[in-house]
Amino acid sequence: MNTPLPNAILSNMSEPDVAATGEHVKGEIAQQFSQCAARYDNCALVQQKIAQWAMSQVSLSMSNNKVTTAVDLGCATGKHTAALQQFATIVVGLDIAPGMLKFAQQTSKDGLNWLTADMENMPLAAGSIDLLYSNMAMQWVSDTDRFAREVDRVLSKSGIAVLVTMLDGSFAELNQAFASISGEPLSNKFHSVSQWRDSFVSTDLNLQIMRKTFIDWHSDMSGLMHSITDIGASTNTSHRDQNALTPSRYKLLRKYYQKNLAVNQQLPLSYDIGMFVLTKNSSSHSAENITLLRS
Repeated sequence: MNTPLPNAILSNMSEPDVAATGEHVKGEIAQQFSQCAARYDNCALVQQKIAQWAMSQVSLSMSNNKVTTAVDLGCATGKHTAALQQFATIVVGLDIAPGMLKFAQQTSKDGLNWLTADMENMPLAAGSIDLLYSNMAMQWVSDTDRFAREVDRVLSKSGIAVLVTMLDGSFAELNQAFASISGEPLSNKFHSVSQWRDSFVSTDLNLQIMRKTFIDWHSDMSGLMHSITDIGASTNTSHRDQNALTPSRYKLLRKYYQKNLAVNQQLPLSYDIGMFVLTKNSSSHSAENITLLRS
């Protein structure tokens, strides 16, 4: 059940038509994820491990305090949105994919709110959100500066954001394998930690960065590729040929992976993850050294 949102946290802007922004790829992203909603939670296994890391930081940052409003940016099926209720009275799951939110509304417990919107253009009032949380959705942001300004705009004076995303070191093995047979990487190029840092530091937000590598292991190449495509994360944002991975290239890719990258007959897929903890209520930036962790 969707609980009506208080007017105090909604801005006057209408929910954005992402196709009208000129970023037509956003519409494809929304469609791909919508189609995968029913199977997403069963396939997004490494994403759930990363979410546990992110939620542990939320708990640490909140220090047993409960605030008024929390938003889960890119909430997908809402699997982790409900966990924010321990930290906030009003919890909103925001996602660009209507199919994800429909599934979330049907399967989640009462008391949660759902909002179809682009996180780069949130229909939320300035200074209205006490806690922003995002896990594995920011890699689809097209303009990191614009997103950083939105985070700064909607956070309350004592607000905090815990934002987790894939970085440009992700899928290193897959890119290495494909580059060996085609001369260029296969996957999308994700934003770098320095790009995110520059975008956040350009606002009035204080910043702490943590970085951690997660390795997802697969018994065969098919399972590895399906771990990406089965959750709807196969949209091409690089403007390269959508049909680059032909059957013949796939065979070469599998052969290279098994010969050069397998460990004990298991195929690795690395996720280079950045966590950005942002706060207001201070007059100076406190960008810390990046903390490197490995899982």
